[in-house]
Order: sequence, then C-alpha cells, then structure tokens
Amino acid sequence: MTDDPTSDPLLRALLDRAGVRAVHVRLDEQWRNMLDHAALDYAAPVRDLLGEACVATLLISAQIKFDGRLTLQLNAEAPLRTLFAECTRQGSFRGIARLSSPGTPLTAPLDLREQGRSSLMAVTIEGIPGNLASGGRYQGLVPLESPDLSHALETYFERSEQLPTRMLLAADGERAAGLLIQQLPAPEREVDDDGWPRAQALFDTLGRDELLASDGEELLFRLFHEESPRLMERAGLRFACTCSRERVTDTLRSLGESEAMAAIGTDGHVEVDCQFCGRRYRFDSIEIAQLFHGGLADAGSEGASDTRH
Repeated sequence: MTDDPTSDPLLRALLDRAGVRAVHVRLDEQWRNMLDHAALDYAAPVRDLLGEACVATLLISAQIKFDGRLTLQLNAEAPLRTLFAECTRQGSFRGIARLSSPGTPLTAPLDLREQGRSSLMAVTIEGIPGNLASGGRYQGLVPLESPDLSHALETYFERSEQLPTRMLLAADGERAAGLLIQQLPAPEREVDDDGWPRAQALFDTLGRDELLASDGEELLFRLFHEESPRLMERAGLRFACTCSRERVTDTLRSLGESEAMAAIGTDGHVEVDCQFCGRRYRFDSIEIAQLFHGGLADAGSEGASDTRH
C-alpha cells in the first residue's frame, strides 16, 4: 500500500494477549474525491452502502497476500441492480452502484435480504501467489442472510475461512470507515480461552457514529487499551480509477466493427465515459476504422479528457 502521508489511512494492529488482529480504515478526502468523480449523484442509502463496500474490500485485503485486485460485487434485481467495489494491494480503490430503476426515491437503508431472490454477492481475489490451480484467482460467495453488509461479511468469514471475525462498517456523505477484528489462527496465538470473548465484548461497545467520528489510532487504543494494542502498519489509501485508453479500445474492438461504426455520432466521434471517474475518451471515425484495419495509434487525435460528464 502507498506510504503517502496525505492519503487516508489503513491501520493494522495486534492484540497480542487476546490473540486477535485488528484493521481500521477511515476514508475522508479520498471518499469525497470518489463521490465528486462519480457519474451519478447517489441517493443517501445507495451512497452509504457503496462507501461501506469500498471500506470492506480494503479491510479484507489487509488480511491476505495478493498482487492483483480484490472485488466485492452484488448483482441484484431491485432496487439495486449492481454494487461494485474494488481495491488493489497498493491501496487504491474505486466503486460504483446502479439502481434497477434510476431515479427511484430511496430514504431508508438498503436491506440486503430484500434485493431479489436471484441476488448474488461475491468476493473475488486475483493475483494470489502460489495459487496456480485456479490461475491465482479465488472467488467466494457472500450469503445475503443479514440486513447489512457488516453482518453478511462476518458470515462469509465464518464459512469461508473458519476464522471468528467481527466487522463494523459505516458511511455518509463525508466519510466512510470500518473496523475488523479477527482471532488469530491457533499456531499464531497464545492459549487464552477468554481472549476472543474479551475482544468481542469491547468491539460491541462501538457504534457507527463513533466509528465515523474517530481517528483510527485513537479508536484502537480507546477500545482495546486493556489488551495493549501494538500498531503494526499505517498505510495510505487513495481513490484511483484503472480505466485507460487502451482498455476502452479493447472494449470497442470487442463490440465488432459494425456496432463500433454505428456508435459514431453526428460530430464524427465516438465518446466513451468512464462510469467510475467521469473521464471521457474520444475516437474519430478514422481511429475506429483503424481498430479493425491496421490498429490504433496510442495517442489518438484527442485522447482522454479529465472533464466530468
């Protein structure tokens, strides 16, 4: 992860006596940066769930070794159609949400159990060293048996990793934050039958409002001071989109020549907007033709614009 001191922080700590590890994430400036670049203005319940999903990917990624990206994706019926959050090992993240009926008024928090019978949420990890049998890729399904993402992911950890885990997530229009605690595997912890119950009891005193309002290091020491928490890592996080002109050309090429040519507007250009960051990519008719007959020059006539649309 980045060591940029100006980025929002991820903290990793050990509660040695209890045999528990803790991870805290708080997104302030970088969360607002992501919202500023979003292609849509999200209703508060959708925005908050998206913020929680972005934080969740970062919390999960801090517990594993991988070199690629980790995604959390929900494909649903209604009112959500898609929820997608992604992070990299370097500490960058991005996310997007879509409603099945854009413009639907939403005021109450979204209940994951009410997104439709065919709804499915998955955690996908790419770039796992040594996992050659599956090409370095792992995917696990998240049961949608809980109303909120925090409890759904606790169930996911219980079933997929058999490691007792607690997670609390919260987000609003200004910040997004999360805290994860997890019992260490038996070989890595001292024998203390009361360690995990003690850590859980302290964790249960934390509410969403306090989570959003608190500095990470201060919160960890306030909650777990009796366990003498030991800070292991402080890493910077940042919103960053992975879109590129090369990826857009690959997408246009995958459409086929007739469909790509049909997308040319009256001004003689095809315009493609990134839904994650609002960046606009423009291709003229000659460049579109070159996609299928002789390749496309890297620079292009106008390249990408950083203007939001």
